[in-house]
Amino acid sequence: MSARSSKAKDAGLRAIVQSSEALANVFAALGDPTRLKLVAVLCAGGAFSIAQSTASTEISRQGVSKHLRVLADAGVVRDVKLGRERL
Repeated sequence: MSARSSKAKDAGLRAIVQSSEALANVFAALGDPTRLKLVAVLCAGGAFSIAQSTASTEISRQGVSKHLRVLADAGVVRDVKLGRERL
C-alpha cells in the first residue's frame, strides 16, 4: 500500500468516525420522549415560540428551553429571531 492510499484511507476513516459521532448525538437527543414530541410538534406546525411550545406540553418554559438546547446542540433544530422573539 502506498503512502498516498494510506493517507486517503486514514482521512476516510476519520470522516466516518466524525459522522458516526454526530449521528450518535442526534439519536441521543431524539431518544428522550419529550424531545421527540417537541420535534414532532415542530415538524407538524413549523416554528413556535417557547410560550407556544409549552402550550402543547406539561413542561415549564425552562424545561422546554433545555430540551430545545439539547436538540439544537445535536443539529436537529435551530432558532430563528423574528423581531424581539426567538422561534
